[in-house]
Amino acid sequence: MKKLALAIAVLALFTSPALASDSAKEPIRIGEISEFNLFKVYADNQHNAFELAVDDLNANGGVLGHPLKLITRQGGSGTPEEVLRDVEDLVHRENVKLLIGTGPDHTGLAVSSYAKKNGIFYLKGANGTNKHIWQEGHDLAFRFDVSNCVYGKAFAEAAAKLPAKHWAIVAPDYEFGHSVVEDFTSNLKKLRPDVTFTPIQWHPMLKIQSGPVVQVLKQQKPDAFFIASFASDAVQLIRDGKKIGLYKDKPVISVLQGQPESLAPLGKEAPMGWITQGYPADQIDAPAHKAFLAKYRAKYNAEPGWFSFVGYNAMISLAKAIETAGSTEPKDVAAAMKGMTFDSLVGPITYRAADNQSNLGLWVGKIGMKDNKPALVDWTYESGDKFYPGNDYVKTVRPQQK
Repeated sequence: MKKLALAIAVLALFTSPALASDSAKEPIRIGEISEFNLFKVYADNQHNAFELAVDDLNANGGVLGHPLKLITRQGGSGTPEEVLRDVEDLVHRENVKLLIGTGPDHTGLAVSSYAKKNGIFYLKGANGTNKHIWQEGHDLAFRFDVSNCVYGKAFAEAAAKLPAKHWAIVAPDYEFGHSVVEDFTSNLKKLRPDVTFTPIQWHPMLKIQSGPVVQVLKQQKPDAFFIASFASDAVQLIRDGKKIGLYKDKPVISVLQGQPESLAPLGKEAPMGWITQGYPADQIDAPAHKAFLAKYRAKYNAEPGWFSFVGYNAMISLAKAIETAGSTEPKDVAAAMKGMTFDSLVGPITYRAADNQSNLGLWVGKIGMKDNKPALVDWTYESGDKFYPGNDYVKTVRPQQK
């Protein structure tokens, strides 16, 4: 009997609250994919924001009594195949069940497909092909950044107010370019049946030959331009177009040019007056955003970009879903995030129950100068709720989960 009592006492010791608190220190592992070798500036901003959010969360006790641990992979050269190799490593070697990140839409779709097949939760912070939430959407895949349908509708509304009838279009020849061009042209046609479009100038992503492109655009003699190109492609288009006076006295809508990541490389070469979407970080009054801005500047000695903004919000929303679920199991976290509202840097944001897309909106304005630097000016914030379709439409384009 004494031996039995001793055994029970030893068992009680090993199941005591003190030991449970030790096990509670095991970190919640979150796998990050940021394609540093493909989009260094964008990937750096996204990673910095993830890292800052994890630091903030851990400084406040972590989630469910656990610290968060960010395990980062770079996705090789950024092809879907290399990204998936890193995802396999995160899942099988690092025992990750929760994924966050990626930049380009086509790699995001590859990760989403993997997540569906392997029962992994996946939150895409940045970039917005409609396929992610609709045609290829599923219960384990979510997104914080706006969908391309929002870009299409917002810029179609802006274009419809202009006198221009004949539009030229330049776009990268991959998922983002095709998706955003389709949304823009289809929505503009509904608002202005009189508009026409020249043959679209598609180019390889980050490999544009802008000299010949701008010559073709000049020969097309458009009234206005819609540009979906970004990063180094956009810089070349702007510089080569200016050399031949391509954009002089003509309206230009450029989808991403107002983002800090796109404006910074141009400096005073930035195209004044172009209509665009951006992130007026130092003009946002929300207290939480001001605190984020100060912490980001102090930690990285740099200004945050759009990828910083969406990355930080995505991470804190994931933490809220884990806390709400009381679990790190992918299905539990996904169930908690569906329809969830959380306190973002700029106020309450909700993940739509119909398609797992946040209702984040856009700051839409023009490129101008502020404090001797290019910035988004004359902007308005357009709520995502204004542009997203209702549940009945979503049911027609999104596979219904069992």
